[in-house]
Amino acid sequence: GSVFSRLLRLPVSYFERRHIGDVVSRTQSVRSIQTTLSAGFVEAIVDGVMSTIVLAVMIIYSPKLVPITLLAVALYTLLRITTYNRTRELTEEHVAATARQQSHLLESIRGIKSIKVAGREDLRASGQQGHIIGTANREFSIAKRNVLFSSSQQLIFSIERVAVIAVGAAIVLGGGFTAGMLVAYIAYKDQFTQRISALIDRVFEFRMLRVHTERLGDIVLT
Repeated sequence: GSVFSRLLRLPVSYFERRHIGDVVSRTQSVRSIQTTLSAGFVEAIVDGVMSTIVLAVMIIYSPKLVPITLLAVALYTLLRITTYNRTRELTEEHVAATARQQSHLLESIRGIKSIKVAGREDLRASGQQGHIIGTANREFSIAKRNVLFSSSQQLIFSIERVAVIAVGAAIVLGGGFTAGMLVAYIAYKDQFTQRISALIDRVFEFRMLRVHTERLGDIVLT
């Protein structure tokens, strides 16, 4: 409500420099920010606390096995860091494409009389189809990256699990601890990797909110 009130107080020149879909899209960034924070903030805190507790238990069980898991976590974090900029670019492109599509739709509805008088229905329809395809292509690119992250996460932590079992079996054979302790350690390790990978994903989701805060800032900071 505050953002909308602020929008109404902006000068007419602000609206003249932007198409209607872009303005609407910027106000909707509020909802994207609210959804991510309300759904993810508490989960991030819980994942962080649980990861810390479980990691402490893992260290108590076997300090020799913990570095293997931490290395896998570091590799996954590095993957997310190195792909962040491109992911952000794709997100920005998708938001902009959605705004253009919405703007074209709203302008077509608002100017329907002129469109019918000029017989331009087919032209406007094909233009809207082009915007829809552009938006869909960017959604597909983002979906592909999400699949990449998911597959990479499974691959990294699958290799990590095999390494932990192999090294842990050698420790058991050497009398370092019992087979039951190894099974318990693996259970804790699986809990830790699940929590920490979810926390890493959530952190990058929060970082991606910068796309929406910058678009919202165009209204609240003007």
